[in-house]
Amino acid sequence: GSGQFQYGEIEDHLIYLIDNPPDPDIEWPPENGNGNGGQPPGPTEGPCGYEIKYHSLIISGGDSSKHMKKGQKPAQQAVDTMTELLNDQGYNSIGNLGPKAGGSKNSIKNIEAAFETLKSQVKCGDHVLIYIVGHGNPAKKGSGINLKKSNGENNPDNLLTPSKLATLLAKIQACKDENCDKEQVNCHVTVVIESCYAGNFNTPGVTGLGRTVMGSSNDEVADASGGGVFTQGFDKASRSEGSDVNDDDFVSPREAYDQAKTTVDNNNKKPGRKNKEAQDTWEDPQECECKCPDTPSISCGKYVWDGILWSDEVTVSLGDSVQFRYEIENTGSTKNVQDLIVTEIIPLSLSYESANLHLNGEILIPQRDPCKMENVRSGLQCTWYLTEIEYLAPGDVIGIDLTATTLSDGTITNTFGCSGYCTTDTDVLVECEDSATVFVVSR
Repeated sequence: GSGQFQYGEIEDHLIYLIDNPPDPDIEWPPENGNGNGGQPPGPTEGPCGYEIKYHSLIISGGDSSKHMKKGQKPAQQAVDTMTELLNDQGYNSIGNLGPKAGGSKNSIKNIEAAFETLKSQVKCGDHVLIYIVGHGNPAKKGSGINLKKSNGENNPDNLLTPSKLATLLAKIQACKDENCDKEQVNCHVTVVIESCYAGNFNTPGVTGLGRTVMGSSNDEVADASGGGVFTQGFDKASRSEGSDVNDDDFVSPREAYDQAKTTVDNNNKKPGRKNKEAQDTWEDPQECECKCPDTPSISCGKYVWDGILWSDEVTVSLGDSVQFRYEIENTGSTKNVQDLIVTEIIPLSLSYESANLHLNGEILIPQRDPCKMENVRSGLQCTWYLTEIEYLAPGDVIGIDLTATTLSDGTITNTFGCSGYCTTDTDVLVECEDSATVFVVSR
């Protein structure tokens, strides 16, 4: 520490009170959110404009009693590192499960509940990062990660096996080519495993469509000095602009993995490291892409009857009746439209006579006059509030047939419009308009 003496001063100096000091290639103390926030892991808006949310779940098997007796807590160090990183990167924490005195927060039951919570909050286009750290066993001793008690002792009833993790991950199904706003499914689940014998989890079921799974080691022990060499490399890369290899201004977990692998490779070059191939990291990327969410849409058509068919224009004589048809179709594929309003300004050269309402070609109301008729400078403004139509389903067509009489000759071109709101998201307004032309000639 620093202190003032009569003839000098002792400056701060960093020393390591552990058996294995951190790798010299790793910056120490690690950068943290107080001094260097993490790089964004990806965009917050998808190509279609949908919102992308980032969710995280941390599961710790806890530290062993052997380490704890030496004053070492590498698993907790790794958890602290990732907790701070994910917070700095803007992840929404679903849970941070680890050993707890008086009861285990990292029990299989609690982990299952956390996955259910995650499933309830995620959408197809969101991004998920699940970080798992703990002491792993070789396959011959029962593969998996021990979910230890707070005192570091094994809990024989709690072992996170590859098959159990596969069952948990299966709760969140992949959603390739499905709408990005579809709920309780996902295309971008990243699973990061910091553990000895992490290669036990490199198996179908844990790996699979919609996921990227990465491990800190293959079939050997992992170096946990400083909280896990792989985790330290992942953290450092996630905070460095230089890790953005594709120049999109983000550092994705896969880009961070590349640096974490390099960190482990450099650590493996140390004297005394054996079976280096078994200590290699591994990655299985099988993420998928969703499609743009269907947005509600309507199309309009305005026609005039020419005696044979409905047309965009017609020529009539002064004093003749003219029949107009307004049609509105829900052209979306999944979204209903409600609260439909039709507006039309009938020009001064026409006189309104009557109107009817039809749905999908069938007359719904034979006489359906406008709800509001107001004289404006350019004519008679007519408004229909179509409360009779609870909602317009995809493919449905509503129409208004209107009859008017010509009062003067000349060219009449006027436009009608329609608007409505998405039933599932009432803030989304859809609207359309179209016009038709009548040529009026004197007799």
